[in-house]
Amino acid sequence: MVNPARFPLNKDISDKYKVLLNSSISTVLNLNLSQADFKVLSKIQGILSIEEDEQVVVDDFKPTSLYDFTDSIAEIDPNTLNNEKIYPFFGVLSNKVSYPFSDDYSSWIVQKYSPWQLGRISSKTLIPFNYSPYGQEYYYPQSKSDVVVYVVDSGIDTTHMELKGKVRLGSNFVTSEDNVDYAGHGTAVAALISGVNNGVAKNAKIVSVKVLDKNNTGTTATVFQGLTWILNDKKANHPDTPAIVNLSINFETPSSLLNSALKSLSDIGILTVSSSGNTATNQCDFFPGNSDYSLIVSSILPGSDSFDASFSNFGPCVDILAPGNRVFSAVAGSVNQVRPYIGTSFAAGIVTGVGALVLSNSPKLTSNELFDTIIENGIENAISNVPSDTNNLMIFNGYSGIRSRISYTN
Repeated sequence: MVNPARFPLNKDISDKYKVLLNSSISTVLNLNLSQADFKVLSKIQGILSIEEDEQVVVDDFKPTSLYDFTDSIAEIDPNTLNNEKIYPFFGVLSNKVSYPFSDDYSSWIVQKYSPWQLGRISSKTLIPFNYSPYGQEYYYPQSKSDVVVYVVDSGIDTTHMELKGKVRLGSNFVTSEDNVDYAGHGTAVAALISGVNNGVAKNAKIVSVKVLDKNNTGTTATVFQGLTWILNDKKANHPDTPAIVNLSINFETPSSLLNSALKSLSDIGILTVSSSGNTATNQCDFFPGNSDYSLIVSSILPGSDSFDASFSNFGPCVDILAPGNRVFSAVAGSVNQVRPYIGTSFAAGIVTGVGALVLSNSPKLTSNELFDTIIENGIENAISNVPSDTNNLMIFNGYSGIRSRISYTN
């Protein structure tokens, strides 16, 4: 039996560790341990994992305004990259596993004047940026059943117009704060998943799991608590409803503790979609990029269909690419404001939304089947400037019908 009183948290001579006692009930102790304590505990039967508690800061980038978006996007010529002509690409679809959506595309819903990121994921080809940022059309299938999306993040603003009536506040593992999204990160991710105007899966229900504070800072302990809380909440409140998790958080070191939580979610049919990270380095060096239980997403640029090499992580652990630079989403603390956001966190939110659409039409899919369905319906080799060791696969929601011809006159 481990007595936490032996290891007081105010002990200055030691480091903080997480101790997993039992995988079935996921009991975790946060202890301060000396090296001698660590060696003793490592030999005790019943302790499944003991590792140092790592702090994480989610660092995405935020253009300050719409003007910042238009000024920066003006520098991107939609027909050239690195002075080379770009031709429209009609992507190759593997379709080993087809999407469960109707192939009667006249039954699909069309959202006119949608943000560029939605138009891009429902098109096989590069969309001209003549009518940006809200001059696109987004085609998406009817939802046939409910879907729950757990957003493990900084909380969610439930009062924003994009998300009103769509969000349930789950547990808050930031003990120093109320269950409020002070950072705004979680709200932006959630609105990309299910927002009225900016979201991929309009009918998905969101559950907020707060693990990051007002500075977008958390630890492996808070994230683990959030992930294991989902296991219990799914069984208690949504036993017959398919679910998917968005985890737009990255750690610099592997974590057997977090990996065990992702595996437990996968075992009950829940896929976790994660961001690759924003350090322009090999994603395999980060967690959950080196986990077998998460789908990893990196970012592409608007207007040029090119890999976002300025910050997006790369490497063989990246599974798919999605819009993640200057994507439009909700601003927490406002009633109806939106702004452009930059970061792989937001690319992951878009892929999570596609996963929710799939589950709404095929609710019995396992986590592995959902992973395969998303990957095998991506568009191969559609994106330029992708590092050679990175999967060149663009997220696609499967729409292959007729598109409207939009024209604007003065």
